[in-house]
Amino acid sequence: MYNAVTGEWGFDFTLPCQEYNTDIVNIDGVWGFARFASFLSLVFGGGGALFIWFSMCFTFRKNTWRWAGYELLSATILLVLSYTWFATEMCHGNWESGQDKCSMHYGARADILACILWAISSVFIFFKYPTEKRSPQASNSIQNPPTELEMSVQSGERRVGEATDEHEII
Repeated sequence: MYNAVTGEWGFDFTLPCQEYNTDIVNIDGVWGFARFASFLSLVFGGGGALFIWFSMCFTFRKNTWRWAGYELLSATILLVLSYTWFATEMCHGNWESGQDKCSMHYGARADILACILWAISSVFIFFKYPTEKRSPQASNSIQNPPTELEMSVQSGERRVGEATDEHEII
């Protein structure tokens, strides 16, 4: 919100968000690209985060694990590209009004942290595939299936082929 007395922009977090007045602010192509890149980075980063959460319960193949790394890498690249917003006309084209400077606030700083964490996660995913760990208790409780199926000759059956071990019901 702009304070005309002091000539500065300020934030009042108790007020609801307001749309930009397009008569004053020109939403140019760079702004649209930055918005689109930011949205896609959230989609890919959120999907990668869900994949990592699911990997605690499920075992994924190495190729699937690598695709999660590509997903987080693309989220990182798209989030870096979302900083092209600082090249908008709003930040550099309002020389007459003196409001031609843009600065980073908590949202942009939080995105920098998210970008770093997604990049680190992507590197770890590419270089380390998790090994499957089985507990001794779980491996002892599972019974192996029988290797041979034994069929007894019951009354009313006779053996047809000795070599093939086929049975015929009479």
